[in-house]
Amino acid sequence: MRRFIRELWVVVVVLTWFGLGCGDDLMEMTPTQSPELISYVVDFEILYDVYVDFNVILVDGDIEGNPSIIGFCSAGPHGKPLVRIERTFWQTNNHDRRRAVVFHELGHCALDLFHKDQIIK
Repeated sequence: MRRFIRELWVVVVVLTWFGLGCGDDLMEMTPTQSPELISYVVDFEILYDVYVDFNVILVDGDIEGNPSIIGFCSAGPHGKPLVRIERTFWQTNNHDRRRAVVFHELGHCALDLFHKDQIIK
C-alpha cells in the first residue's frame, strides 16, 4: 500500500510538471511536491491519516527574507497552505533532520498546530 501511494505521488508530480491531460483549473488544484520531499510527505500522510492537498516545495534562497528560516508554512495560491523548505538546509542535513523539519511544517499546515510561545505557569 505504501509503495502504491509513493508511486501515485510520482505520477501526480509528473502530470503536474508536464500538464498532461489537465486543464488550467485542474493544474492549479493539483498539489506539487518537490521530488525530494515526496517520501516524507507520504510518510506524514500515513502516520497522521491525512491527505496533503497543498504544495510542499524546496526553495532557493532566504524564506520570508530571513536566512535563519529553514522551513515555513504560509498561505499559498487560492487560499491553500504552502510549505517551503530551504534547499541548502536540505542538501546539507541528514534524513532525521529533514524529516523533522518536513513533519514540523506539515504539522502547522495539515494539522493546524501552532507554536506555544508562552510560558506555562
